[in-house]
Amino acid sequence: MTEREIEKLKRMHENFVVVSGGRVLKNGARHDFAKSKKVKVGNKKESKAIGKLEEIRKKFPKAYMPWTKEEDEKLCEFFQKNIPIKDIAKEFERKRGAITARLEKLGLIEN
Repeated sequence: MTEREIEKLKRMHENFVVVSGGRVLKNGARHDFAKSKKVKVGNKKESKAIGKLEEIRKKFPKAYMPWTKEEDEKLCEFFQKNIPIKDIAKEFERKRGAITARLEKLGLIEN
């Protein structure tokens, strides 16, 4: 990476931090997470949603996580081998609905 690209990436990161509600530390300082207080969730609705997500991830660890290129390729391979959706879901640690939604997005099946 060139120096210019590195600086651009730093600015993008700082903008992301600010837009996300954080603050940028100066002079290369790093945040000490060990001294941080617990972050409070904004309201009961958000708290309930986070709790529900944690519950879902007990059974489906990759639920609502972004798909990687490698996972897409593996999904296409499994689908082409006619592996049942329930077995694919188990392999990917995702819900069946997530598998069918991804297959639709990849243009392998129609809704």
